[in-house]
Amino acid sequence: MRRATKIDKALVVDILMSAFIDIKEGNSLNYFIKGEHNREKRAEHLFSYLFDKSLITGEIYIADNEKGCILVDRSSKNKYSLGLFLKKLRTVYRSIGIKNVPRILKRQKLIDSFHTDKKYVYPSAMAAHSSVNGRGTCVRMIMELLKTYNDEPITIYTETATQENLNIYKRFGFEVKGESDELGFKIYFLALRLNKNE
Repeated sequence: MRRATKIDKALVVDILMSAFIDIKEGNSLNYFIKGEHNREKRAEHLFSYLFDKSLITGEIYIADNEKGCILVDRSSKNKYSLGLFLKKLRTVYRSIGIKNVPRILKRQKLIDSFHTDKKYVYPSAMAAHSSVNGRGTCVRMIMELLKTYNDEPITIYTETATQENLNIYKRFGFEVKGESDELGFKIYFLALRLNKNE
């Protein structure tokens, strides 16, 4: 797994599009982007923003096979940026829509309520290209992610809306900290504390 740079934006957006665009059941993309009107274009704008955001507030990793990615936010890098704020405004206009802003704020408040440790990383998106579905790309990325942060006392927070992903996270030691259906679909909130005794 390698760390992404600005030149990887098209690759990462393509992976995210391939992984999520055809999923119709409840998930975060469908929560952000309601309806079918210009769905692909709106999703592409959203994923483009998430890439830019993660470069500023964390890191982005790409799988060895170039078919998977993880976008990670770091609590220590979650700082105000005028450029990021302007990109967020463009994303609201192009992807989400002004009328959906209260729903997005509700989702963020729910997620933040489970991020109780001061020092943490948060994989805000993880995906494998549809061409490698079922081949273990995401599992290998989780293993690499744990190695990346294994030398520091830190908590990894994440969430999932599928039982399959929940079972995978549990295999790696993640604990369920809560669950909710107030977004219109079941979502599980998980945490893994690394190096607890340091």
